[in-house]
Amino acid sequence: MSIQDKINIYVPAMVGAMLERDMEMFEIYKANGRSLNWNRFLSMLIKGYYDTYVQENKALYEKIMSALTSTALDEKQAKEAADRIMNNVIRPDGNKRGGKDSRHLSLKPTSSTEDLVQRIAYSGEDYISRYFRGLLMSYCEKPFSQRERIVFKENYESLNQYCHAQQPVYLSTIWEEGIVHEVVPYAIAIGPEEMFNFLLCQEENPVTHDMEAKAFGLRRIKHVNASDKRTRIQPEVHQHLQAMVKMGPQYAINDDEEICVRLSERGLTAYKRIYFGKPKYARMEKVADAYYQYYKCSKEQVFLYFRKFDPSIVEIVAPESLRKRMEQFYRSGVDTYSANKELKNGGKDAPAIPLVWNSSK
Repeated sequence: MSIQDKINIYVPAMVGAMLERDMEMFEIYKANGRSLNWNRFLSMLIKGYYDTYVQENKALYEKIMSALTSTALDEKQAKEAADRIMNNVIRPDGNKRGGKDSRHLSLKPTSSTEDLVQRIAYSGEDYISRYFRGLLMSYCEKPFSQRERIVFKENYESLNQYCHAQQPVYLSTIWEEGIVHEVVPYAIAIGPEEMFNFLLCQEENPVTHDMEAKAFGLRRIKHVNASDKRTRIQPEVHQHLQAMVKMGPQYAINDDEEICVRLSERGLTAYKRIYFGKPKYARMEKVADAYYQYYKCSKEQVFLYFRKFDPSIVEIVAPESLRKRMEQFYRSGVDTYSANKELKNGGKDAPAIPLVWNSSK
């Protein structure tokens, strides 16, 4: 096969669905911002995972060989048995091609993946297809946060080095490429749901010129370049960054103001059940038939979490600025519903909704 030819890869349907979901979560789109960029995603994944995949398979094979050579098998028999175990037990689906439950993917080698393709091309096109199928299936066995680090390996590894050295860097994001942030990296942390990775860092506020704690999603960081400055993380910002690691790295903390939330019995039950984005309270007190939770985390996190609740069972008590923000949120919702008169009367005045969705529009 020519190194320029597309490589056909057949993966189980569930693996194909997981890859597509990862692409959406990692926001890997074509230039139009709407269509998923399969080739770019697969190229990033393969480039980020190839070396690790080779090492993992080698280590696993050596463990199997070690166990087999302690038996009565000679070296040749042990190798044959190890190959069968790898192909038929460890990765049984990696040898299957096509089928009604398979999903077809195609990889067009680029300048970033040509070298990898050349390393395994000598065995023929079918071998390459099977090899990448096994690699993609192995990738999908990893936790989500680890998969993100694989896809964005280059930025992840360089930012990790800058974090250890506290080396100031310049970075831009995929949605604001024209804006350059000068930050001092602190750590790459995973949220409490063990999903996305976030770069925690110090950045100067452009208005107040105070140093603040900031968080950038790894998936949204595009360009990273070292700065020649020697700025250090200030002690107060360092404390806030430490708190973000514990409370939720995606939510910046830049003050020590305590937050108080009042919950009814139903509110406390809802708090226990609604897990995603849940802030951790520092202490809780019961007064009469209400529970008062006190937080030392991000106001943004408390706002985004509790705005999902029925206001009759949860109430922001303090600080006043957060209480007013929540009040305005609910008020704007009431105003919106009141203003849309055409949607009143059980939808009788609403515009007609087509019964058949036209996919061409």
